Formats: sequence, C-alpha cells, structure tokens
Amino acid sequence: HGVEVFFVGAQVTPTAPRVDTLNGFRVFRVPHAQTGKWTKLHGVLGYWRVFWQHRREFDILHMHSANYLTLAAAGFAKFVLGKKLIIKLTSIAADMPSAILRRSYPRCTWWMFRQADAWVCMSPAQRDDCRQHGLPVERLHLIPNGVDTKRFRPAARSEEHTSELQSPYVI
Repeated sequence: HGVEVFFVGAQVTPTAPRVDTLNGFRVFRVPHAQTGKWTKLHGVLGYWRVFWQHRREFDILHMHSANYLTLAAAGFAKFVLGKKLIIKLTSIAADMPSAILRRSYPRCTWWMFRQADAWVCMSPAQRDDCRQHGLPVERLHLIPNGVDTKRFRPAARSEEHTSELQSPYVI
C-alpha cells in the first residue's frame, strides 16, 4: 500500500549480519555488548545510530516491549527526529502501566511511556490497565494478535496431537 517497513532489533546472534533481508523486509540488527559497565548504553546508542542513519526513511516508530532501554531509543526517534511513536503492549507482566510503575526506574520509564502517540493493547485487561492509569482513551487501540486457525487448532484425535508434538515447528 505504498508503505515501506523495516525492522530494527538486537543482534542476538553475534554472527548474524547487521543488515539483512528477511521475507522481503530489511532488518537492521544492533549489536549489544554482552558484559561490562556500559552494556545498556552501548545498545541505546546503537539504536540511535540506526534511527539517525535512516531518519528520512520512516515516519512512525512502532515498538514492542516498553522498558527503559527501548523507551530511551524511542525518545530519540520522537523528540530528536520528530517521529510518531506507537507502543504495542506485548506482555501483561512487563508492558502494562501497573508493571512499569513497579520497576526500578519507574518515573523516567513511565514518563516516556506516556509520550506515545498511541498504544496497541492485545487484550481488554491491558486496555483497562491503561485506562486506570490515566492514558487517553482515544489513543488506546484494542488489536488482539491474530491466529491462523487452519494451522493452529485443537487436535481432533490423539494421534494427530502426538504427531504435532514431533513437528520441528513446535517449541
């Protein structure tokens, strides 16, 4: 539809290429120092570098997993580069306002979380938690994750259940 999408994420596997194409989409991997005092800062600066280098190629940053590291990177995109920020809440235990406010850095994390232009909630419980913590209702969007029900469904027979457990796609 005339929209270009690319992904930026952590370089989990050290041998993975920093720039790649997967299923037709560009992927930028940000290396993270594995140990040491500056590990987290190294990761944030890596995201800032990628965002800066590609600043003319995106208008919206749609991020998952709001924590103080990802929000520091998102703050750069929003306040320095002027991009719109959409946060998808991916985990009840980590991304909901009630969980953010229990963390060790709640004030700065909560402040940045509230700067989003929109929040995507996967469940009514997430949306309700956002409402209870004063996030603007008009910027909350309930969009549950989709499931391919032809591929993922309850087993019809016990034999089918056993064979599916042996599939290389089951984790």
